[in-house]
Amino acid sequence: MVRTERTGKRSLAFSQWIKIKLPDTETGYVVENLDWIFHNYKNKIILLAEEKTHGGRLRYAQSKLFFGIIAPALKAWCNENQFVWLGFHIIRFENECPSDGKIWWDDKLITEDGLIEKLSW
Repeated sequence: MVRTERTGKRSLAFSQWIKIKLPDTETGYVVENLDWIFHNYKNKIILLAEEKTHGGRLRYAQSKLFFGIIAPALKAWCNENQFVWLGFHIIRFENECPSDGKIWWDDKLITEDGLIEKLSW
């Protein structure tokens, strides 16, 4: 059974609290939000993705953290635990979703059907 989506009900209170209460980037402290973890527990497959809307790009600090630390660590874990690692990918939308404009998968233009294929396994 699929859980009902609670669209529009996400609280930003914790995000605002982080910005007010925790150190800022001038101290070297960076807080990131990983967007998507795609996991098929039956087939033991994992894929991570960062979503960027309105043509946004990954910031340098995000790139170093995601591709330099998180992805290699998860790839190693997958190899040690007989999981299939499909990588860490950037999904970029011209607007806000696959249905309202162009889509890029790791900077390569793809179709909505192509995105569905990449994320359905």
